[in-house]
Amino acid sequence: MDRDYTYLVLLLAVLVSVDYCPVSEASVVETVPDVQEWTRKDIRLPCHSEKVPLAVFWTKESTSNQTVETMKASFFDGYFASEEERFNIDVNYNLVITDLQVADEGRYYCQLMWENFEILLNFTNLTVSAPVVDTLPTIQGWKGRDIQLPCDFKEEPLAVYWVKESMSQPELSTSKAFYDGDYVSMEQRFDIDKNFDLLITDLEVADEGLYHCQLVFTTFENFSNSTLMTVNSKASEPAIEECVDKLQPNSTLCTHQTPFNTSSIDFTCVVSGFKPNVTMFWTEESGKRLYSVVSQQITLPDDTYERFETITVSAKNGEEQTFMCTATGDSLNGTSTAEITVLPIPGPRDRHIIIIGLVIGVTVALVTLFFLAGKILQKYYPDYLPAKGCGWNPCWRRPSKPDPADVEAELLNSKRKQREELRQKIRGYQPGKARYDKRFNAPSKVNISFFGEIAAGKSCLINSLNFALNGNYSTVTKEGIEEDGGRKTRRRFHHILAERIDLIDTCGIQNFSSDTLERLKEECSTNSLTVLTHKDDIADPKTVRNQISRFRGKKRILMFENYTTTDNEENLEKDVKYLQFLWSALQICDETIKYRKKAGG
Repeated sequence: MDRDYTYLVLLLAVLVSVDYCPVSEASVVETVPDVQEWTRKDIRLPCHSEKVPLAVFWTKESTSNQTVETMKASFFDGYFASEEERFNIDVNYNLVITDLQVADEGRYYCQLMWENFEILLNFTNLTVSAPVVDTLPTIQGWKGRDIQLPCDFKEEPLAVYWVKESMSQPELSTSKAFYDGDYVSMEQRFDIDKNFDLLITDLEVADEGLYHCQLVFTTFENFSNSTLMTVNSKASEPAIEECVDKLQPNSTLCTHQTPFNTSSIDFTCVVSGFKPNVTMFWTEESGKRLYSVVSQQITLPDDTYERFETITVSAKNGEEQTFMCTATGDSLNGTSTAEITVLPIPGPRDRHIIIIGLVIGVTVALVTLFFLAGKILQKYYPDYLPAKGCGWNPCWRRPSKPDPADVEAELLNSKRKQREELRQKIRGYQPGKARYDKRFNAPSKVNISFFGEIAAGKSCLINSLNFALNGNYSTVTKEGIEEDGGRKTRRRFHHILAERIDLIDTCGIQNFSSDTLERLKEECSTNSLTVLTHKDDIADPKTVRNQISRFRGKKRILMFENYTTTDNEENLEKDVKYLQFLWSALQICDETIKYRKKAGG
């Protein structure tokens, strides 16, 4: 409050001093006397001094009564303030005005005050002009959608021409025209409305280019302005070509079967129909980056692009592996991921090559002997052979491959078993049992707290953990409002998850910044887990990982897409991941438990 009062007094002092502090040639405040600019531009009015001021005030003088009208922006004792969003002061004390308007025209004073409260000023006369023809400098559209290119002017013209300048060819081609009350169109997808704006329907990538709005008046004067239009195209979701469930649309699993110890497997991820470019990369389930052996991008007939990323991996004996293809970019509206799981086909494990060779040799010898015996019996003792069937000769049948539906069912049963085992372990958890010592008393239960910014998904995460453990979705904790928390993080709600496990939903943290991270690092244990919710909406995982990597003790970043009241259909893979996360949190609790010594111990 004291700072605000001081600021007000100093501001009044500056405004009053305008009439008593004339500018001389020896002034230490340097500005540009006159500046002329067009509307809709971003400009910077310089203000320079050899000394470092205590305060800087930028004010605008009214054009009607020649008095100071408004305080546009200020800097005082290290703090910047602005009366309007379009007006700001940069680090060099220059006034920055964005989206310049005709009403911004006038005289702007730069006033500097030093620690001895001496005040000096100088001014800049700003002239703002609107063009005869006003258009948007740039505009962006999307393939298949409609777009409108504005063309504004004051006087009624004799003719209006919208022409496109090709990016590859410099000549102009007429797209749409208006002349003396009549409209003429060269293409059906182009039209001019009553305001003479150009309307383009069902955009194509080939439509992008520089469009000129040209006016001709009855005096045959010509005026024009232009808009540069770019056209983007929405990309397809990433798809992995080797998925065996490509012919099974209802399957939730993308799998690839391979024999044990396969030396190399190629997986190719494809994204098509995009513009601008997308970024694609492969990772293991742990997050480790894999490098593509083949990376190729081609141009499709509709001027969009298609990209292929291929990796080579090896199958491990008896072990399932999951690989993820991630694509990011504006044409994907963020990030999209496809996953494939390698399923080794059941068979013998880790047999020594000599034993395998001996088995094969004995088998070949027995088959050969059996075959020769059959031939001898067929020649000398035909009466002993059966009349039908394959006789004494061996009949071979190629073993059939496992049915993908059976493999999927087996995988689902395995996931159900894994989920049930985790549920039993968590429900039977006893704090400190793994480090039990008869000389000390372990706590009766543990508390697991959730911290994060407002709307980060803490409450949904607790509801999802409760759903994964108990099998029935219910709203055990609800999202709070901003007034509940703010930067003062405190307990908001207790949920008893199990007999010895409580989950604490804390209030959200407003203005989440690096300062907040530093405060949490001091208050929280170094043994912690870091979770990213809203997995499907993360636009730039690399930026998020860099931001939260400032937590000490982080071993891995976990990513979830929470269950909600409208999206709570049973998902085995999500349940297992939630329960694994909860079990990891309980193990961390065991590592940080502080025991009390027993009486007399």
